[in-house]
Amino acid sequence: MTDSQFNTPKKFLNEYYGSLCSSYQSIIPFYDPASQISISHEDNVAALSNTNIMERMLGLHHKKKVIKVLVSCFEYHMLSAHDFLMCVLGQFVYHDNSTVRFSHTFIVDCSNMFVIKNEILKVLDEEIIYKAIDFKEKVNNASNTIRIVRGQDKNRSKLVVDFAKYGKLMAVEVEKNDILIEYEDEEMVKNLVNDVSFIKSKGYKVEFN
Repeated sequence: MTDSQFNTPKKFLNEYYGSLCSSYQSIIPFYDPASQISISHEDNVAALSNTNIMERMLGLHHKKKVIKVLVSCFEYHMLSAHDFLMCVLGQFVYHDNSTVRFSHTFIVDCSNMFVIKNEILKVLDEEIIYKAIDFKEKVNNASNTIRIVRGQDKNRSKLVVDFAKYGKLMAVEVEKNDILIEYEDEEMVKNLVNDVSFIKSKGYKVEFN
């Protein structure tokens, strides 16, 4: 492996993520009409597309601005003298100091300027349950309860993880094909209300009392 072979992928990372932190529009020159792009969250399946990259990025990041990209590790293979495959694990830091981890894979043409031929970006779900969450099977306080329409169609463990991030769960009740979730207090329900667009983007339909 020559120094130039190592420096080329590293230079690409610096230029690409540096541009991303400037603005989503700044990364457009890294793509051409033939670029194949797949961008999604871990629990969603994304179809290959070469549609507007800025719209895809805004959708993924929920219109937050990325101000820093922390790369924990990266590996690459030179496919030829003119292109390379690269896999990156890292973390996006947003303007509101929230963070998400991601997996990013590229095939890049470096024959003239950096042009992304193929890209797969996955924002990772970091919620991990290390012990069982203890809750009742019947809701008691309607004012602290939400209804997940057709919640029975969802993966139960994933559903509990997704909604537990908004507060302590007191009860999870099955009602026909719906799931009722009772939180410890109304403030936790408000937290969910404020983030309902994100919950909808994950495929949930939520009704509030």
